[in-house]
Amino acid sequence: MKSLLLFIMIAGSSAVFASSKVHLDQAPIDLTDKDSIASGAQLYVKYCNGCHSLKHMRYIRIAEDYGIDEAWMDDNVVPSNMKIHDTMLTAMDTEDARVWFGMPPPDLSLIARAKGADWLYSYLHGFYLDEKKPFGVNNLVSPDVAMPDVLAPLSGLRELRKNTQETDVVSQRLRIARAGQLSASQFDKAVTDLVAFLTYASEPSKHMRERIGMSVILYLIFFTILAYFLKKEYWKDVH
Repeated sequence: MKSLLLFIMIAGSSAVFASSKVHLDQAPIDLTDKDSIASGAQLYVKYCNGCHSLKHMRYIRIAEDYGIDEAWMDDNVVPSNMKIHDTMLTAMDTEDARVWFGMPPPDLSLIARAKGADWLYSYLHGFYLDEKKPFGVNNLVSPDVAMPDVLAPLSGLRELRKNTQETDVVSQRLRIARAGQLSASQFDKAVTDLVAFLTYASEPSKHMRERIGMSVILYLIFFTILAYFLKKEYWKDVH
């Protein structure tokens, strides 16, 4: 029953996002790129983990799945107050979150499966200045979102372009008002890595499942051929 409800929620969410007037940018992620996943994990811990948790993911799982050196993980990804075998939980107090944001920031374990990599990629590119909002920013993909632009130090501050059509993709509707630490191409790469990591974290067993699934299919093909020739051998003398 829980699985059915989860499927309905994800399917419903996908339908809503598919019908959105905003044409999403395509996320150029590569889940086989170890360096991209490691970089995305670093960015997640630095910019996202302060508010959002990944309650089903452990730091050690990332290292094991991608062959990343545990010492490197300890030095570059795992927070100083955590251990590599710990779950990626946020340190933010729930009651503090209610006061600051109105509600606790959601866990991001299934965000990529629920909304899709393209949605996440476009969302992280979609913040722009809006002095009417509590955090001084709005978002093209998710208007009136109650979240600050945490990647603003990297991307810079962006303004909404005038005289653009509603069907323009997200990246074409904004312009830089104040430069950040990264160039546009560097920021695109950072967002790509972060989205790749969140996509991996939403289903870390995907590669293993696909590999096992292929082995099962090959076994069934082999067994079918074997059963066919065995049947012919048993029935060859039957008229």
